[in-house]
Amino acid sequence: MRPRGRGRAAGVLAAVLAAALLAGCAQSVDPIERLGKKAAQRVRPHGPAAEPPYRRWGLTA
Repeated sequence: MRPRGRGRAAGVLAAVLAAALLAGCAQSVDPIERLGKKAAQRVRPHGPAAEPPYRRWGLTA
């Protein structure tokens, strides 16, 4: 009979790798849920710059 140590070790290694890879998967969270209502209200939305960059350099569209 052959020892089953190598097969068992491979199975344990596969289970640990699967758990480690799947542990990083999570649903995205809204800022309100992550920061709280007050903090989310203070965050300004990202908007366009005051003037498009090509206009600053004297270029036309």
